[in-house]
Amino acid sequence: MARVALAQMEVRTGRPDENMRRARELVMRAAGLGADIVLLPELWLTGFPRESIHLMAETLRGRCVRELVAMAREAGAYIIGSIPERRGGRLYNTATVVGPGGLLGCYRKMRLSREMGEALVFSPGRRVPVFEAAGLRFSVAICRDIKYPEIALRAARKGARALFVVAAWHSSPRVWESLLVARAVEAGMYVAAVNRVGRGRRRFIGLSMAVDPRGEVLIRGGDREEVLVCEIPAAWG
Repeated sequence: MARVALAQMEVRTGRPDENMRRARELVMRAAGLGADIVLLPELWLTGFPRESIHLMAETLRGRCVRELVAMAREAGAYIIGSIPERRGGRLYNTATVVGPGGLLGCYRKMRLSREMGEALVFSPGRRVPVFEAAGLRFSVAICRDIKYPEIALRAARKGARALFVVAAWHSSPRVWESLLVARAVEAGMYVAAVNRVGRGRRRFIGLSMAVDPRGEVLIRGGDREEVLVCEIPAAWG
């Protein structure tokens, strides 16, 4: 049984140092609640300042990942959240999976929004990796990815028991919940999704939640910063 924490966070756009400090506070709060895995929102480090995000992007050997590894070691937990990654002359919206022993791997967002200008800044990822931590096999998706069932289905075929979603969702709460429930039922897996709160270019709705394979909502957040914890079994009948 893995205890998964959803660290619903208000992100300060273009202020990575402030966001790192706030993320650490929430991760440590989650650790105090016994979390094995902590999810942070999409682009939790920087937000999405479209014109300057390239200046804040890092490689996976950069300062942010090093600080996350130290944070994970102190918390005794795994940490998942997306950052702007610089790789081979391109930028990616990349979810890092970090544990006390270092970087386990990453997932690069596949479905980029044209409306928000993501497709003008980031390159799309291609792979759907499966990770294992705290006895649980899981995959990761980022925000708009949940509109497309193939990511969850590919992860399930590879043996993932859960899909962890990190998001900065700002549109309809009903659509958000409906998509998370649909992905859980279709793929027969748990879906745990953390969302950003507060204002940036849009107002982010929060409502972080976890859904079981039958489509039942296990936990649901509000529209302010908070840490929610649920338990996900490594296997079920």
